[in-house]
Amino acid sequence: MYKILDKIVIIEFTAFIAGPLVGQIFYQLGASVIRIDPSKNPIDKDRFPVDENGYSYYWAELNKGKKLLNINYRKKSDLKDIIQLIKKLYTDKTIIIITNLSLPSHLSYKALSKVFHDIYYLEIYGSSANKEVDYTINAQTGIPYINGDYNNPQNNMLPTWDLTTGCIGAVSILSLLTNNKNNDRYIKLSLMDTCLWTLSNLGYLGEHYNKQESRESSDNYVYGTFGNKFSTKDNIFVFIICLTTRHWDNLIKTLNLNSQINLLEKKLSLNFKLQKHLYYARKELYQIIQKKINDHDYAYISQNLEKNEILFSKYESASEFVNSNPNCNLDNPILSIINHDFMIPYISADIPFKLKNQKRLSNKSFNAIELDKYINSL
Repeated sequence: MYKILDKIVIIEFTAFIAGPLVGQIFYQLGASVIRIDPSKNPIDKDRFPVDENGYSYYWAELNKGKKLLNINYRKKSDLKDIIQLIKKLYTDKTIIIITNLSLPSHLSYKALSKVFHDIYYLEIYGSSANKEVDYTINAQTGIPYINGDYNNPQNNMLPTWDLTTGCIGAVSILSLLTNNKNNDRYIKLSLMDTCLWTLSNLGYLGEHYNKQESRESSDNYVYGTFGNKFSTKDNIFVFIICLTTRHWDNLIKTLNLNSQINLLEKKLSLNFKLQKHLYYARKELYQIIQKKINDHDYAYISQNLEKNEILFSKYESASEFVNSNPNCNLDNPILSIINHDFMIPYISADIPFKLKNQKRLSNKSFNAIELDKYINSL
């Protein structure tokens, strides 16, 4: 973590991913983050993945470094504890409220801004039409049909819209802190709008606008160019992708396939110097290349692909990635061993960017503290 935003206090009323991720980003930038839950057993406390004793890595990681306070804030009578907390911090700190929950009216921006005129408030919600979560939004986008096929839509286990919304939420707050000429302090951000924004940036909305047909299922092929999974003679899977003409030429030269590829190019009346033509012929090209790769073991294939600067990667299991991948070890400055009161120490990542002139601070413990002890320590 970096001590950049040490004059900021985040107060969270959150659950799931997007809201807690905003707070986690601010914590890793040096802000104090206080998560307030109405009970000692929040909704995400035991969510998978969990360790052998049932403690949640999910919960621990999204809340590491935060101060966890328990107040039944749905009772207006208990609001005084929150007000007391904010008042003690307000003298020299910027207060930011983050929520992605349906809060009672006494915790709305309208109510709190009457007491604290300078607070910032980020409200994350599903969509303007319905209560939504990442997975229900993703089901509407058409992407599961592209991932799978039209008889078997396939969800992505990675919660893309939650993660993107968390990052955009942090950016939206930072933008107001940087330049706020209009004195805006209340931000509303929906998962659906973040989804639309992301898909628009990728051309996906424009591609389908006013059209009846949808993009075909691309299986494991990379859309619009040539890339796929291949298996070697010793049954190791490797992913190869050609994003430029140079990559393609190098691949065909490395595998000594020039004559076969030239014949296919003429047969199909295509030009393999064009990325789109590689995609059009993807199935025929795959058969030729897969047969060649299957003649050799992984050591030979990887050595030659690397030597000829071809983009490739061996498929790894989750355990292999975490424990054997050269990027995922303690030599990487964003990674460290984190300690908890209730979990066995494990590897954990800090915010990924690196600064030239500022030292990264140690992030080695999970800090949970009760409300009364925290207020008394101020």
